[in-house]
Amino acid sequence: MTEADEGILAALLARGWRPAGGAAAVRAAAERSGRAPPTEPARGLRAGALAAWIDGGDLDPWWAAEALAAHFGLRAITRGAEVPAEALAVVAALPVPVRLLLAEAGMLPLRRFPAAVELAVENPLDEAALAGVAQRLAVPVVPTVAPRSWIVEAWDGVDGTGAVLREVGNTRGMASPANPADALSGLEFQTLEERAEWRNRPARVPPETSVNLPSAVSIGDVVDTLFADAIVSRASDIHLEPGETRLRVRHRVDGVLREAGEVGAAHAAAVLARTKLLAGLSIVERRLPQDGRFRWMSRRGPRNVRVSSVPTVRGESIVIRILEGDGEAGEAGGTLAGILGARTREGWERLIRSSDGLLLITGPTGSGKSSTLHASLRQLAEAGRKVITIEDPVERELPRVVQVGIRPELGLGFPEALRAVLRQSPEVIAVGEVRDRETARSCLNASLTGHLVFSTLHTSDAIGAIVRLRDLGVSGPLLATALRGVLAQRLVRRTCRSCARPAPAPVRPAPCRACRGTGFSGRLAVVELLVVKDALRSLIRRGADADTLRTAARQAGMRTLGEDGASRVDDGGTTAGEIWRVLGSAIG
Repeated sequence: MTEADEGILAALLARGWRPAGGAAAVRAAAERSGRAPPTEPARGLRAGALAAWIDGGDLDPWWAAEALAAHFGLRAITRGAEVPAEALAVVAALPVPVRLLLAEAGMLPLRRFPAAVELAVENPLDEAALAGVAQRLAVPVVPTVAPRSWIVEAWDGVDGTGAVLREVGNTRGMASPANPADALSGLEFQTLEERAEWRNRPARVPPETSVNLPSAVSIGDVVDTLFADAIVSRASDIHLEPGETRLRVRHRVDGVLREAGEVGAAHAAAVLARTKLLAGLSIVERRLPQDGRFRWMSRRGPRNVRVSSVPTVRGESIVIRILEGDGEAGEAGGTLAGILGARTREGWERLIRSSDGLLLITGPTGSGKSSTLHASLRQLAEAGRKVITIEDPVERELPRVVQVGIRPELGLGFPEALRAVLRQSPEVIAVGEVRDRETARSCLNASLTGHLVFSTLHTSDAIGAIVRLRDLGVSGPLLATALRGVLAQRLVRRTCRSCARPAPAPVRPAPCRACRGTGFSGRLAVVELLVVKDALRSLIRRGADADTLRTAARQAGMRTLGEDGASRVDDGGTTAGEIWRVLGSAIG
């Protein structure tokens, strides 16, 4: 059997199927069916073990539909259900050749949403067929599980496609539209709230079903609860980590992981599968890492979500990154005033008002570089400047900013995109990250042609950015001419304003609802701003080492990360222990 067939068998067995002769017998039946030549007409062409088990009488189709939907967190057509009214409009919008394609594939379009089409299918793991139909419709598809017999009868009831199928020879030569999505685009979409209900809450499984579920809970509700808890907790990430018998759930709140509960063995596989389906990942592939994304509707508005799946010795580990919603304040406040202290903000705002040159924001992963970059770009865009970004991927949509996502698989990397956007007459360009020599040189050359260029680097401090660019092959004279400034930063937890004690009393965690007894709520930035002036520019041009550059920068007035952290402690914004936790040996 194929891997997809094995996935179907595992799901059915997990949901209580006990076939006569055991799993070995049904595997053998599927193998025999796969070797037999097809005898049914075009309308009945079906492949795979599921069809063999149903046609052979080993498996009830309605039972199978309920079981697969419950296991993979999908909707299912209930026994005796009629074709939904929305299906009539969707089918009517499609030309006959496309209807024929869908009917022969054993799929019925049920509803059209702004971002997808819902299809009734017998086998939700038939990814090749689903991908082919999605490509033909030019829109993503989402499966809803239904018996094949129901789909066939539904087609007859929707538009009499059975009669069309009986004239296959007459329809094969019919012309089809270049893009069937154009035919669907005229349909009246459901509202965002209705789409969220469809996407986030599949039909509840009745308390008693033939599937013999471990509990009556809907997998969709379990996943909803995971997201709702994370959003209420202000978590930036949800970590789903497999254990021996349970799925461990942890939240990253203000940069620190917290225990958030467990998912029992009965639901762990379904929760992982549901999450992967939402992100457009293959639920069959468990051997290779996968990355996906989707848009989640919460009570506070839509959220962009990134999903990363990695195979481990105990199963798949999934990390779900929850990005802030539209119009929501980002990390540390969302504006430069909320991110930077007054002294640093004044110096940085002078730099970003420059007409040309290169500005870099540095720090390790999770240090808030993107938040500072986006806050700077928003401020420039609101001031009337033409701003274009090149990102991988585009995580947050910024008002008044033109954002370009790179596509390496199509040959559109950072250097290629940068050359293209230079023809768009921008005043400000932001390149998501300098990763290689070509990107570095492209950014520097763009900054010398009358553009203000922003980018980020993974370095521990501001001087490290100069050293890193040298390592990438950038010459000292070119770097000295183009570089205007570097902002290095870290994020530290902010003392909770609800339970913090007034200075000079020590700040200790208290049983506070706002911070859940941690003593911290939210984060603020500790920064190091390097402004490249004449003396430092001369040293860069001559290729001075890092220690010499650091000494010159300190003499010119640069305040280090440790010094800025100490000032944040004096202001009561954070604690000395938190500064030590984040900066450690970088304090100096």
